Amino acid sequence: MRTHFLFNSRQLHPVWQILIAVLALGMMGALFALGLVLFAVLAVIGLVAGSVLYLRAWWLGRKMARQGQDPQVIDGEFTVIRRYRIERDHDQ
Repeated sequence: MRTHFLFNSRQLHPVWQILIAVLALGMMGALFALGLVLFAVLAVIGLVAGSVLYLRAWWLGRKMARQGQDPQVIDGEFTVIRRYRIERDHDQ
């Protein structure tokens, strides 16, 4: 594949080539560091959220155990609501 259509065929000065390489490496290093920081922040957020959920479940289980309730049983009340429907099949 001919690359002279994509790039200028003229060579850059070696000092410019070194400068461009150093800048490219610096940018890659900065992006890598930014990725590490973002990963660390997300990991801390996940650990805090998981800890909060775990402590909440532990606290509720402890509270139910103090009240003499079995933590494996969910107790609740309900109300039956009847729906009125038109039964066409029975009318005919």
